[in-house]
Amino acid sequence: SVGTNTFIWSIDPENGCDILSDSISIFVEDDLIVDAGAGGEILIGSSVNLFGFVNPPAGDIQWSPPDNLSCINCIDPIASPIQTTVYTLSYLTPLGCLQSDSLEIKVFLDIPNTITPDDDGVNDVWNIPEIEKFPDVSVQIFNRWGIEVFSSNGYNEPWDGTTDNEELPTGSYFYVINYNQQGVEN
Repeated sequence: SVGTNTFIWSIDPENGCDILSDSISIFVEDDLIVDAGAGGEILIGSSVNLFGFVNPPAGDIQWSPPDNLSCINCIDPIASPIQTTVYTLSYLTPLGCLQSDSLEIKVFLDIPNTITPDDDGVNDVWNIPEIEKFPDVSVQIFNRWGIEVFSSNGYNEPWDGTTDNEELPTGSYFYVINYNQQGVEN
């Protein structure tokens, strides 16, 4: 149990000396709990509240890595990662015991699934929000037969539903996006 336990020992030397005794008090920390909380998923540009828990609550806490956290020494920081990140909650008890727990926040891009290139000013091109954060991105678009109808390195000019300046028919098209960066999910 948590608290102070006292232990007493005696020494009885065989040479006929008096019995010596002494005592020591030891503080015991039971039920040490460190829980970083549940992981989750967010869209890039969003935030999520981390809910850690430690017991006993009197020690020092620290979240890492510190990047994109509202605070590193609070139990419930707000995280705004720009790529999938594993956050670790480290806890140092008042007696110097160190324990940690981790969680993963996966980051996804919000990729729209429709364009209507009819010159009405709405969804005329395939805008992918936040893609400018990945200057080395490559984008490929294929028709239902697997023929590439669009490709780019970088995505400076959103796709307008054409190939070789020819309008493509209404239909389903498939894409492959390679962000060329660790930690971003499709």
